[in-house]
Amino acid sequence: MPNNFQRVALRRTVKLFDLAVVASTFIVAFAVSARSITWPSLAEVLLVRIKIVNILVFGSYLAFCSAIFTSCGFYLSHRLCPWTRHAREVFVATTLITGVLLVLPFRMALATKEFLILFWFLTFAVLMVARAVGYPILYFARSHGRNLRNLVIVGEGKDATDLAERIEKEATLGYRVVRVINAEEA
Repeated sequence: MPNNFQRVALRRTVKLFDLAVVASTFIVAFAVSARSITWPSLAEVLLVRIKIVNILVFGSYLAFCSAIFTSCGFYLSHRLCPWTRHAREVFVATTLITGVLLVLPFRMALATKEFLILFWFLTFAVLMVARAVGYPILYFARSHGRNLRNLVIVGEGKDATDLAERIEKEATLGYRVVRVINAEEA
């Protein structure tokens, strides 16, 4: 149970991080495309009128982003996947969440070409860097007995036991062989 709790907590943390990346890159792209990079004072921030509708629209957009990330496979196990799969997932997801800003009838003045290109590029770059840093950390954790998944091997004879031994020797895969079931006996 604790192992499953840790896995769920890690997945939720990664989802929140990805949404924070989208929100942050949205703000940065907006500031750069509006050519307003100076930080406002606290008084100026408090004077800004924020409509409830805008908060709901942005919250809905973040929920949509979360659904896109999940459907693109961001939160599936990628233990044995090449980096090109990660890049493809991030590319597709970033393109979709940017395309929604282009298609939706927001009538937003901020949805300029410069904003959309900058938003896409920043989101893609930050998500790729986060994965490039995160996966080696998970690799290190698995090599030290953390973030393991249980594995049952069903096979015949020596092939099944050889496979189990190879998996046990390669600790960085993150699999713990629980049992080897001989198909001939079953």
